[in-house]
Amino acid sequence: MAPIKEFRGKRAPRQEHLEDKVEHTSTHDGTFCSTVHRNNLAEAQAPIQIYNTTLLSDDKAETQAHLDWLAIKIQKATYDDRDIGYSNKEDRLDVYAFPLPANMSQEEKIKKCISHQISEIAARNATGKVEYLISGTYTEGLYKRHLIILDCLMKELEEKGFLEVYFKAEDDQMSEVSIRRVLGWEGLGVALCGGRDAVTWSYNCYAPDGDTHTELKQ
Repeated sequence: MAPIKEFRGKRAPRQEHLEDKVEHTSTHDGTFCSTVHRNNLAEAQAPIQIYNTTLLSDDKAETQAHLDWLAIKIQKATYDDRDIGYSNKEDRLDVYAFPLPANMSQEEKIKKCISHQISEIAARNATGKVEYLISGTYTEGLYKRHLIILDCLMKELEEKGFLEVYFKAEDDQMSEVSIRRVLGWEGLGVALCGGRDAVTWSYNCYAPDGDTHTELKQ
């Protein structure tokens, strides 16, 4: 498994004292998705994809309310740690309610999340709307996509943490995958910072003119 290159450098400027905004984003299959950002949505060009695979309520309203809470929780708990890297692009969090059986293997959970993400990327990019674009990444191992999987209860985060996944998507199929587990909120924040940096490097490589529509073609 190839190592993930972490980019570090001058702190990127971030706007302070802005209110976190949560929106309910449509998905290709109706999966609940709460999007949180602290800037104009069209300017949040570094989207971070997070899948909550723990079983939620059967009640749709309760599921959406919990997802909104989780999105805000992650936003506030990791915002400062996401701001230590190279990127000068504002980010947003797309948090999905994607419950999977607790006894499902880690490998199978990752495959299902990646499969869903590949379909979601294609559906969003097909709309041509830059506000909900899911940007690619660029890393040392040439991994083109990045996502986070929350597969444990909140009270278990310090012990079990989150799964960070980089993967290559070619012809709508999952190929090479690089995974690691990060513990606690600080660990997640640093991982998200790396993902944000990788998006910036992708723009630098594939859309150096800053034209987001160039990214839509990738």
